[in-house]
Amino acid sequence: MAHPKKVAVVEELNKKLSEAKGIYLTDFVGLDVELMNLLRKQFRAQSIEYKVVKNTLLKRALKDLPFRDVERFLKGPNAVSYTHLRAHETSLHLVCRLLLE
Repeated sequence: MAHPKKVAVVEELNKKLSEAKGIYLTDFVGLDVELMNLLRKQFRAQSIEYKVVKNTLLKRALKDLPFRDVERFLKGPNAVSYTHLRAHETSLHLVCRLLLE
């Protein structure tokens, strides 16, 4: 039987990802807490959500969504960032710049 908290995480993530216009997976190894918090703050300012989530839960959340192809990249520690904004409102360049800073 699935744990209720995990089911809730999967359902919430599925809902948010279903509304997302794009998602980006990141490997967060090497980021300390201070850098992770700074990254989250910069993402929030641009209406981009950033979550560290277990790969198995992310796979379940991606079920029946157009982003399902990203499953092959779900190995090791990952975080997912996503936004409801359209490409002209935010860009891959912006996300990459925030990740690299």
